[in-house]
Amino acid sequence: FKNSSQTDFVQPFRSYISSNYGDQLFREHIDDFLDIQRTREGLIQLEAKESNKALVLKYYNYLLSIELHFPVTESQIKLSFAWSDCLSQKKYASYSIHYEKASTIFNLGALSSQLGSLEDRKTEEGLKKSSHHFQTAAGTFSYLRTYLQSHPLPQDVCSTDLSLEFLSVLSNLHLAQAQQCFYEKAVQAKFKAVLISKIVAQVAHLYDLTYHSMLSPSLKSSFEKLTNWVPDVHTRVVYFTCMMYYQASLNSKDSSRYGEEIMYLNKAISLISEFRRTSRIPESHERIIETFYTTLLKAQRLAETDNNRIYHETVPKDVNQFPIEKKSLVNPICSLKEELSKDVFAKFLPGVILKTTSIYSEKKAELVRKESALLSDYNDQAKGALASLNLPEYLDSFEIPPHRFQTLQERILLLQQKGGAKYLEEQLNSLYDNPKNSISELDSLINLLRDEDKTHTEFSQRFNSFNSAVVPSHSLVLLEATTLLEKLQLAQKSDGIIKQRFENELPLLALLSNATSLSNLLAVSDDEINKLIHNLKESCQELDSLLASRSQLMAKLKQQVSQDEISDKLLGKSENLHPAVLEEELLKFAPLCSDIQQNITLQGFLLNQIRERKEELVKSCELGKRSMKIEKLERLEGACKTFLELDFQLEGGSRFYENLRALIGSYKERTVKLIEKRNLERGQFLRQVIDDMKKT
Repeated sequence: FKNSSQTDFVQPFRSYISSNYGDQLFREHIDDFLDIQRTREGLIQLEAKESNKALVLKYYNYLLSIELHFPVTESQIKLSFAWSDCLSQKKYASYSIHYEKASTIFNLGALSSQLGSLEDRKTEEGLKKSSHHFQTAAGTFSYLRTYLQSHPLPQDVCSTDLSLEFLSVLSNLHLAQAQQCFYEKAVQAKFKAVLISKIVAQVAHLYDLTYHSMLSPSLKSSFEKLTNWVPDVHTRVVYFTCMMYYQASLNSKDSSRYGEEIMYLNKAISLISEFRRTSRIPESHERIIETFYTTLLKAQRLAETDNNRIYHETVPKDVNQFPIEKKSLVNPICSLKEELSKDVFAKFLPGVILKTTSIYSEKKAELVRKESALLSDYNDQAKGALASLNLPEYLDSFEIPPHRFQTLQERILLLQQKGGAKYLEEQLNSLYDNPKNSISELDSLINLLRDEDKTHTEFSQRFNSFNSAVVPSHSLVLLEATTLLEKLQLAQKSDGIIKQRFENELPLLALLSNATSLSNLLAVSDDEINKLIHNLKESCQELDSLLASRSQLMAKLKQQVSQDEISDKLLGKSENLHPAVLEEELLKFAPLCSDIQQNITLQGFLLNQIRERKEELVKSCELGKRSMKIEKLERLEGACKTFLELDFQLEGGSRFYENLRALIGSYKERTVKLIEKRNLERGQFLRQVIDDMKKT
């Protein structure tokens, strides 16, 4: 059941009736309102009793009478109806009489469902009553679905249990249960297998419709929260489908079609085996499924044995070529009608006036929906037009973002703290001196090596027996000097590139080095481009204001509609004059509708103006008339970036020359030692030669 909470009927109706009809008429009907309240309280915690059907129908008749005579709405008679979603137990409340009627109809269907479940289905009478209750439940839920199609609920009370999809599930589910009762009766009465197979085929079909509806995207998540609903219905689909094939196999056996008998049994076993392997079987069905599975296996084994020994019939492969006819024995039953059995409020407004006011309310609602949809379409059109023009993002490109301004300020401060252009110039001059000294020193060492090599060569030619043992060789040492010299020459080229870059940026770097204010640096005369930007911004702001004013116009229209009442203007007028009254009353909304139309017309003018001004601005930029302020900002940012890169490169250059000087120093030391060793070696050789000559 859908659960509810108490609702006060007395006070809301007292206020309305006293102000429109006088206190006397309310006092005459106070017992009726108290009885309505008591009747509804009896439905809050509804029990599954046959007598409660009359209670639900009595309250529903009260609702029909109230709907016919009283404007139960949020703005007039405010009756708050609160009901819980039977699936999630979430509470939904509304002032809609349709919501109250829908919830009452739902509980009438739920009551029939529970009554059907409580019947003793082991007896023929119990099966008959149970089937009737289930058919009544199916009819009630089907009626509710039709009612909601013609009386849509407010969006805020569209609970899952009142959705059209869920009501279809409930209708099919109860028809399936009703048909199942006929199947059980057929089994108990030992009907022929051919008839039972047709009845159970319809049972399986209805459960299958229910199962697949449960898995639809709009309902799947709701049913997954209910532990056993989906597994239970799935189990019934498989069980009754397999039972259909089993009964068909019995009929085939009775008709001496033994190949068909085995085919049907094979299909049933295949389905139930796959189901047992892949699906969760509810505990309440486990024993039934296992017993039936055993029955199928036994029947298959006997049938195959007899066929192999006696009949030798071919077993058809495709069971779909032997369709089983479905026989439906149930239909939705619903006794509900939108007709009063007793009109307790007949003394109030005539039904024709209420009908006219209802039509008028719908016309007003349609007017609001139409204007709201119109404005929504034009809002989307405006947003789409601005997006196609890349607005307002395009305008933002002409503004200096605060973070960009702040970053540039910080970089200029860092540049000045390091000494600016003068600092870089000093670093460059220092850098230029390094390679000159190093190259001069390397040239001297190379010349020294070559002189030594010449001396060494002449000595070796003079004394053929002389063999030098000093390492490394002269050529390797000379090669190392040449490598160091090449590194220096490459470094000089890099230094030249750095110097050229410095000289290119020197004017801006010098400007930044002495700057006291970034705002002063960016101060430019940019009148032409600024005027174009200003004009485009102005048009965009006017469009924004226009779009914002629409919500105010709709609020005024809704307020005027909600406060409007014409019942008193219909009293005393014949029904054939009512349409003229409606048309005249609807004219009072014309001024606001005219304002809305003017708003829409102005949108077209503004969008055309925005396009033209954007084109003019783009054309100016393409001709080189970009914002001078932005251009200058970009140049200053580029100069700061260059400073940081040059500073980094100069620091790297200094480290390079420092390391290279260390290498040259080491090389010089090794070269001097090499020359000294060779001089020593030649001296020793000469002394040995002289000593040898003295001995001879």
